[in-house]
Amino acid sequence: MREQGLKALVRSLKDEAEMEAIADALEKTRWCRKDAAKMLGISYKALLYKIRQFGLDADRGTRAGSKDVAKAKEIVNPDPASVSLAPAGRNR
Repeated sequence: MREQGLKALVRSLKDEAEMEAIADALEKTRWCRKDAAKMLGISYKALLYKIRQFGLDADRGTRAGSKDVAKAKEIVNPDPASVSLAPAGRNR
């Protein structure tokens, strides 16, 4: 059971760092996603996926405020008590 906790902790820290790096790159390139992807060393499609995953497209043009960052972290790292253990299906 402890490994699950450590895995979740590492994943949440990785997601938080990744979200910050993407937000910084988008800000520095004035939301030129092609240049931001190049700066980050990832494909354009991967960047678009990550922008949607972290909800960064909602704050386009402005840096996420502390409430927005907290909300994005909540989406990335939901409350463990509210997470279902049922297998995940595809959401369309």
